[in-house]
Amino acid sequence: MSDAGVQARVESILLEADRRALRVLAPPARKLIAVLRSLWRGEKSEEDLLADCIMLYPSCKNVKPILSFLEKLGVVERRVTSGRYALTEFGKSVAEALYDIIKDLRSVIESVVRKGTVDPVELYVQLVTPAMSMIEIAMDARSGPELMLALVIHAYISTLMASALSTLAMKEPRFRSVLELVEKMVTGEER
Repeated sequence: MSDAGVQARVESILLEADRRALRVLAPPARKLIAVLRSLWRGEKSEEDLLADCIMLYPSCKNVKPILSFLEKLGVVERRVTSGRYALTEFGKSVAEALYDIIKDLRSVIESVVRKGTVDPVELYVQLVTPAMSMIEIAMDARSGPELMLALVIHAYISTLMASALSTLAMKEPRFRSVLELVEKMVTGEER
């Protein structure tokens, strides 16, 4: 398969996994992820954020409550002069962490698409590291809303990874044995 073909297949798997992951989240959680992803690309008006949210899932109606929630947490700020929303430094670090995890997942998917497999230990690390990072953030949360933010991001990451891995297992039969080995590592059966 050509490099362009590999990249197209990787993006297709990621998009399918993303749609599945967003579908299982509650509407406020979907909006939160949509806003973070949209603002990662730069400042946006509330109308632009709603349009981006609608592109992810058509039933998105009102992003104002999520924007207010994220403002209270210090994740986003509304620019006084333009009225547009932007990520704060803290918000940029949250969004960057989310995109780093997605980038790592993309590299796992690419490895499987290219070779039909991936190193089980590397996959295990890729799966466990985001969970541990979210647990650390949750433990540092000073309030219920901060914990809720961490849990929403963790839920999205977990469902995105599960969706991507299940898609890979369906499309790449050789990958199933890697998943079985990782399952044994997680449950402690593999020593």
